[in-house]
Amino acid sequence: MYKVGDLVTYGSHGVCKIKDMSEETFGDETKSYYILHPIDQPTLTIYCPVNSDQSTLKDIISEEKANLILEYFTKPTDKWIAHPSARYQSFNSTLKTSDPFQIAVLANTLIRKDMELAIDGKKLGSRDIEILTSVRQILFEELALALSTTPAKVSNRIEELISNSSDGSTMPIAE
Repeated sequence: MYKVGDLVTYGSHGVCKIKDMSEETFGDETKSYYILHPIDQPTLTIYCPVNSDQSTLKDIISEEKANLILEYFTKPTDKWIAHPSARYQSFNSTLKTSDPFQIAVLANTLIRKDMELAIDGKKLGSRDIEILTSVRQILFEELALALSTTPAKVSNRIEELISNSSDGSTMPIAE
């Protein structure tokens, strides 16, 4: 069980601070809830049931795990899904897993594709940018906390890892 003041990750909201715990009634049901505030949106209040099998509330990753996640940015990417709607659905499904390793694979794919397109003077589509923005918020904040640094420094390190890897391109487009 978490306590007031703990930092946790919560689904697509990323890193949150537990500000309080309280009994709340929603509908006909009264339950104990953690009251969370995402660290990048302190005015947003989220109620997360204390005892829920479906909760995506998790501990912040360790420094060791963070370093393992960074290694994903030295590897080739997943295949790029050509159809935008299918790609968006796949990327959204990955975000919902709250698995930092899967999210790192997604981030690697999007960042490399963005770099590849930039060479030709092109940009990612708006939905891809939306997902990449979410990924950066969710993953980079957590990595920064685990590594005692800032999200900006994590971002710079990831771009450096990608640039220094033997093949900065994406894999063939999936049909």
